[in-house]
Amino acid sequence: MARKRKINTKTKLKPQKGYKFLSSVPEGKYFSTESGLIGRVITQNDGSVLCKFIDTPYTDDIDIRYWLGDKRISPNTNVKQIRRQNA
Repeated sequence: MARKRKINTKTKLKPQKGYKFLSSVPEGKYFSTESGLIGRVITQNDGSVLCKFIDTPYTDDIDIRYWLGDKRISPNTNVKQIRRQNA
């Protein structure tokens, strides 16, 4: 009788090259997403990060109203930490 092997069900997530996960950005720091949204981390939980988006690349008025302001997004979102002056 052959030995049964345990299947590894844990997936290790890694950010894309040049990016890091939003969960690793400290509170109060600014970031940019892959799509060009710019925001600031307000608070972090295990399952979400509360962010305030201040700039959007979208031109449609509905998209702008949707994205600007406070939003909860996944801590596994790929972002680049940026320096922001006078924001």
